[in-house]
Amino acid sequence: MVRPIKTIKYVLTVFLCLLMGLAGVGCGGSEASESGTYTLPELVIPAYSGADTSSCDVGGFDTTGADSGYVMASYTGGVPAKLQVVKDSVKYNYDILATGEYTIFPLQMGSGTYSIRLLVSVGDNRYTAVLEEDVDAAVASEFAPFVVPNQIVDYNADSACVTFAREQAAGVSSDADVVKAVYAYIKDHVTYDVAKAQSPPAGYIPSVDDTFLTNTGICFDYASLAAAMLRSCGIPTKVETGYISPSGIYHAWNEVYVKDSGWIEVGFKIDANTWTLLDLTFAAGSSKGDLSNFIGDGNENTYETQYTY
Repeated sequence: MVRPIKTIKYVLTVFLCLLMGLAGVGCGGSEASESGTYTLPELVIPAYSGADTSSCDVGGFDTTGADSGYVMASYTGGVPAKLQVVKDSVKYNYDILATGEYTIFPLQMGSGTYSIRLLVSVGDNRYTAVLEEDVDAAVASEFAPFVVPNQIVDYNADSACVTFAREQAAGVSSDADVVKAVYAYIKDHVTYDVAKAQSPPAGYIPSVDDTFLTNTGICFDYASLAAAMLRSCGIPTKVETGYISPSGIYHAWNEVYVKDSGWIEVGFKIDANTWTLLDLTFAAGSSKGDLSNFIGDGNENTYETQYTY
C-alpha cells in the first residue's frame, strides 16, 4: 500500500500489537449512568443503502454513509482489484475481494473531499481505475469511523466476539471497566502464532471470529479483535500499524478513547478524554518467552504510525 503521512502521537495510544493484544477504550455515545452502571449503546452495523451512488460492470460504490465516516464498495470481476481511498496527498489501498458483497471502508482522515477508486489489475503489479467517485464528507466527529466495523475490523451482530464483549460490558460501572475486561480476556486467552508471524499470508485481512474462536493470532489479529469487541460496546478504538524503533519491527496496535479514567492493572492507567496507547502484545508477551522479534516495548515514543483503520 502507498504509505500515508506518519502520525505523530501526541496522546497515549492503546497498543496492541502482535502478541496478544489490544485493548480499547472509548467514548462514543456511551458513558456511566447516574446509577454508576455503564450504559451499553445499541449495536451499530451499517448496511448497504440499496442503491449505488456510482457503478460499473464489475463493481459499485455506496457513499451515502460518508458523513458517518465510511463508504461501501463491491467487486465482482475476475482479476485482482483494489479499493483506493484518497484525501489530499494521502492514499490507502485495500485489496477488495470479488464476492459481490458490500464492504465497509473508513474515511479516517476527517472531513473533506475524498476520491474513491476501484482499481483492477492489468498485470505486472499495475492497476487501472474502472470506477471513481469524489465524495464531500462532513464526518460527524473524530470518533465516527472508529465505532463501526470496516474491512480490517469486520464484525456483525452474529459475531461471537461481539456477543461475548457486550455480555461482559453489561454489568460494569464505566467505559474504562469495559476496556479492562477486554484487555484481561485477550491477554489471558489469546496465544501468539509465531509461525504465522514469520510467514504472514500476502494481503492478509484479519478475521475477528477466527481469532476469538481459535484463541490464536498475530498482532494484526489481536488489534482487530480488540477493536471489534470495544467498538461493539460503543468505545472508539483505532487499529494502527507501523514501525517500532529502533528495531524496525512492523507492528499493529490500538488506540482507544474513554470518558472515564481507571486502572487496567497494577502500573497501567488509562486517562479520561484522551486517546490512550496500550500494547497488549507487550503486556502478554513479557511472560511468554522470547518474542522480542515480534512485539514492542510498551514505550509510546518508540511507535510510529503508518496506517490507521
